[in-house]
Amino acid sequence: MKKVLLVILCSIGFVVQAEVKLPSIFSSNMVLQRNTKINIWGWATPGEKLIVSASWLEKSKQIKVSENGKWILQLKTTNTKEPQRIEITGDNSEINLNNIFFGEVWLCSGQSNMAWRIVQPLKKRSVKIKDADALIESSGLCKIRVFRIPGTARLTPQDTIEGAWQEASSLTTPNFSAVAYSFAEMLEQTLDVPVGIIVSAVGGSKVEAWMNVESIQKFPELILPTKIEGKTNKQPNLLYNAMIHPLIGYTIKGVIWYQGEANRDNPMLYSHLFPELIRQWRREWKQRDLPFYYAQIAPFSYSDGLSTHIREVHLNTLQKLRNTGMAVTMDVGEQRGIHPLKKRIVGHRLALWALAKNYGKKNMVYSGPQYKSHKIKGSRMLVEFDYTFGGLQLQASNSVNFEVAGSDKMFHPAKVLIHSDNTLEVWSEKVSKPVALRYAFSDWAVGTLFNKDGLPASSFRTDNW
Repeated sequence: MKKVLLVILCSIGFVVQAEVKLPSIFSSNMVLQRNTKINIWGWATPGEKLIVSASWLEKSKQIKVSENGKWILQLKTTNTKEPQRIEITGDNSEINLNNIFFGEVWLCSGQSNMAWRIVQPLKKRSVKIKDADALIESSGLCKIRVFRIPGTARLTPQDTIEGAWQEASSLTTPNFSAVAYSFAEMLEQTLDVPVGIIVSAVGGSKVEAWMNVESIQKFPELILPTKIEGKTNKQPNLLYNAMIHPLIGYTIKGVIWYQGEANRDNPMLYSHLFPELIRQWRREWKQRDLPFYYAQIAPFSYSDGLSTHIREVHLNTLQKLRNTGMAVTMDVGEQRGIHPLKKRIVGHRLALWALAKNYGKKNMVYSGPQYKSHKIKGSRMLVEFDYTFGGLQLQASNSVNFEVAGSDKMFHPAKVLIHSDNTLEVWSEKVSKPVALRYAFSDWAVGTLFNKDGLPASSFRTDNW
């Protein structure tokens, strides 16, 4: 009996003395979304009263910890560029967060092309992206902060993650995601505000690994794992539990995404999974139109003909879901390299969408030409495009990558002329009655169609064969 009483008393003593704790996403050097209401939360003793003081607020706020030991508080941020502080005081502990900035916060996720670093360590050597030295050299002048989440998997949704906010510098920047950092670089330089990027990406990951149970259950062909084993980056729900769920509630401006190669085995399923992922994340962040901009996977010699259908899914998603945007990569692929090194271009193209759509840069050209419609006149096709922004241009002689077919479904190389600012005239002498057109519709192709601002067109087709 005495031993039982001693255990109870020790347990009571432990509860009373519990320290105030925060998720690691709330730490010194972090970036909070500016000019909005942000959430901050953590854990402490049930019933304990906490005092939260923020340097930009005139008065401290008091909050009572709930019965489950969790507390959450909403604070209004401002547009100041000065570093800020937060102090959280409990009965027997205190947390001080320093060097906090208000700015633009973006979540950056996907597979290896998002995770790929500015200087990527490999087994026997390190590989630099194109322009790596320039990025590293200028990083000390940037107000960019990065929170990188290590790849991990869990069977159930987690509340915490590992990591800490890091300031950009010549020492830290080489380890940052090349696409995410390049995206942040362009935002920071154009808007003149601090930028925070949260990088949650795992090489080889399938889209379903980033989805919650409710979304997965909409697809009977997907089976939820019952234990952690095998390739966790391929299995439904596991990365979401460990690497996305703990972030929900942290106020972000939007999402950038680079993924799709791992779902190449089933483009039809991916055409449903990818839009569902976007809808799910919007539901969880309680933002119906949360900006979601993604990189179309780049051409590469996969040799199975399926990657072009993943690019098609990415293209079609633009029409399905509002407030989405796509950085086309038809001109930056490498035939023998699935991780193209021109990642700064990809990050900048994603930033163009954000600047034009979310930051009021009205004259910003943000998209390459997109197929709109076509008409058949005799043996020729007139193909109309949106997003030409003043005109089309071909960066190859004749018509590399264009093919036309008749009713026999046999495609032949085509010739192309620029018919007007937004229309191409396409034909093949071997097809007297064309019915279908394809552009760069193969695993490996080099983009040849651009608008006058040098942004490439996506591969596309007019048939559904």
